[in-house]
Amino acid sequence: MLSIPQLFGIWLILLASFITYKISTSAPSDIDRKYSKTSSFSHKETKEKEFPLVINTWPIYADIKIMNIKQKYERYMLLPEGEYIIEVSSQGYQKKKKVVKLNQHFYVRDITLKPKQGS
Repeated sequence: MLSIPQLFGIWLILLASFITYKISTSAPSDIDRKYSKTSSFSHKETKEKEFPLVINTWPIYADIKIMNIKQKYERYMLLPEGEYIIEVSSQGYQKKKKVVKLNQHFYVRDITLKPKQGS
């Protein structure tokens, strides 16, 4: 039988998954439209193709760092094709690192952090 803290942890993860799903499937916001030149996201034509990157996190205001570049992460930032190491952290949650292969016209990644044990 599961204890109350375990049930709460499961409930929290399910809630985070639901919220992340709702955010990632919602209609574009004013910010989304500001950064897109057309209604569908397309890559920026330069000598080197660059593509927008979006990282959705739970908790929503988690810190996002791209470990292998100096530039600070910004939603819809344009990056050249390649692999990037994304680190997501937030107080009270376990830090998570993911490798993102940016080789599409538009890339969205959902990352959900798990609460630290004893928090």
